[in-house]
Amino acid sequence: MTYINESPEKSSYAAFVMEQNTLQSRNFCQYQVTVKQIEQRTGLII
Repeated sequence: MTYINESPEKSSYAAFVMEQNTLQSRNFCQYQVTVKQIEQRTGLII
């Protein structure tokens, strides 16, 4: 997950889930998920 701005508290987010064996040449946009999905999968609150 990455954020764009000064800090995570004041930011826009982009989150992606990829398998470890995903090739670097793959289009990362097809792996985009919501921050909520990341929170559900990890138990973290972002």
